[in-house]
Amino acid sequence: MRRSERTKLMLFAVGLALMLVARDIMGINLNKYLYLAYCIAFFLIAEYQTLVYMVCYVLPLVCGLPGTYIMFGAMVLLVVKCKKINLWQIGLVVIIATLEIVASAWYPESDLAGLVQYVSYAGMMFFLIHDRTDIDFYRCLRMYLYGVALLCSLIVVTGIMEAPDNWLKRFAEGQFRFGKTQYDKAGGMQTALNANNLANYSLSATLVGVLLIEKSKGRQRIIMILLTFISAAGGFLTISRTWLLLLAVCLFFYIIGKVRHPRRLIFTLFIFGVLFLVGFWFMGGTELIQGFIARMTEDDVATGNGRTNIFGKYMEIFFQNARFMLFGTGVTQYRAMTGDMTSMHNGTQQILVCCGVLGFVVYMVGLLKPVLKIRKAQKMEMTYWLPLIATVSYVQTTQFLNPAMLMLPYIIGVFALKAGMKEQPIIRK
Repeated sequence: MRRSERTKLMLFAVGLALMLVARDIMGINLNKYLYLAYCIAFFLIAEYQTLVYMVCYVLPLVCGLPGTYIMFGAMVLLVVKCKKINLWQIGLVVIIATLEIVASAWYPESDLAGLVQYVSYAGMMFFLIHDRTDIDFYRCLRMYLYGVALLCSLIVVTGIMEAPDNWLKRFAEGQFRFGKTQYDKAGGMQTALNANNLANYSLSATLVGVLLIEKSKGRQRIIMILLTFISAAGGFLTISRTWLLLLAVCLFFYIIGKVRHPRRLIFTLFIFGVLFLVGFWFMGGTELIQGFIARMTEDDVATGNGRTNIFGKYMEIFFQNARFMLFGTGVTQYRAMTGDMTSMHNGTQQILVCCGVLGFVVYMVGLLKPVLKIRKAQKMEMTYWLPLIATVSYVQTTQFLNPAMLMLPYIIGVFALKAGMKEQPIIRK
């Protein structure tokens, strides 16, 4: 990466971080169009690869930015700057946009902004995971980790600033969740994300951090450790049961995969042990553990907070309507089309119900093709797979298409695999 491009990337990241801190923590009112102008200005002067790195940094931050316009502008500029576009990058976007436009003919009211947001986010996902440009995927992962660490820092700090004096006691009772508080109170533009969705970003970033800690050295490794700790702390404070269970499972697989590399394993476990103890002491000790115990022993654990019942109701509606079965309810207003029910809490089901059998096939092919291609070409260690495994697993308990930003961690999961391709021996049959 040329020095000038590295400078642009650094200025973009630092400047955007300062603007978000000024607004969310210092209370300085900044017009949303200032953020839009700032991002688009840097996107315009950046080379293609640098633009991809900037996008990776922005992915977790769109909840606090005019994300619809920023992602749409980034999508247009990626197409313009890309030297060679393949059929998959354009074909998939055209199909999913067509399906949503057709579905919108039955919507009770028009929602152009929602349509543009959905198509831009889905288009960004498909464009990047099918991109064949030579990109530094480790840099992509680092920029994403920076973005998630900033996201978690903003939400935790503002959460503490706005929390009642007895928040730690309420946390221990499972009644105060970082993310949810700010999301429920959000009025106007600020960095706010539902607790479960914040946990989703935290989980993927934590496992990206594990990969980067292992692959970094010296000062950069220290930075990666700090960023991973911040990202993990943000997820922990959401008291998400899914976050805790999936992190435990992924770390178990990581340990199994490192049995042949005891030095790496011991070092990583030592780092996580130290970080856990530091966080445990800093945030108040036993109340943190009590919060998770309270959540794990709630009455709704057996039904996953009612998710099993919601799943059944949506499938019943889906199979009773031939149009829904073939073309889906549409993404941006699926709740209105199904009687204003509770949001779906299964990403795979959401693809099927919202896009129908036709759209489901398109999505499965579009999402799995780059992964299967990598799997067929190369065999790589489990560490590279964990961000993708965590992301795919988590969305089975939450949404994927709507809110649209929940599609974005999938990009990083695929990028982690592509980073591994450059280090692993190619399988030749």
